[in-house]
Amino acid sequence: MASFSEAPPGNPKAERADYDRIDQEADEWRAKQIAKDIAKRKVESMQQIARKKANEERKRLESELELALMVEKLQELRSIRVQKMKKQGHFLPEEDDKYLERVKAAVEEEERQAASAARTDAVKDAILTAEDSRKPPQNANSQEGGVNQRNTN
Repeated sequence: MASFSEAPPGNPKAERADYDRIDQEADEWRAKQIAKDIAKRKVESMQQIARKKANEERKRLESELELALMVEKLQELRSIRVQKMKKQGHFLPEEDDKYLERVKAAVEEEERQAASAARTDAVKDAILTAEDSRKPPQNANSQEGGVNQRNTN
C-alpha cells in the first residue's frame, strides 16, 4: 500500500478514489468495532443475567436445603419424643398399627377391674350383712328389756 507522500501528484480522480476507499475501510473498521462492542455488551449482559439467575437458584436451593435440614432435625426430635413417650406407656396411633387393639384391650381391662371392684364391694356388703345377721340383736333386746323393766315397776 502506498502512502500519500509516495502518491504521484496530480490525478484528482485517483486521489478521490483513494480517499473514498480509505473512508470505506474506516467505516467498515468502525462498524466492526461497534458490532464488537455491541456483542461484548450483550455477552456481558447475558453473563450478568446468568450470574443473577445462578445466585437466585443458589439462594433457592440453599433455602430448600435449610428447610430440609430443619425438617430432618424436627423428625429426629419427634423420634426422640416418641421413644420417650412410648417408654412412659403412651399410645401413639400414627406410630402403631395395633392402636385400636391396644385401646380395646385397655378398655376391657378397665371394665374387668371395675367389675372386680364391684364384686369385691358386693362381697364385702354380703359379708357385713351376714355378720350383722349372726349377731344377737343386742340393741333390740336391751331396748325392749329396758321398756319391759320400766313397765313392771
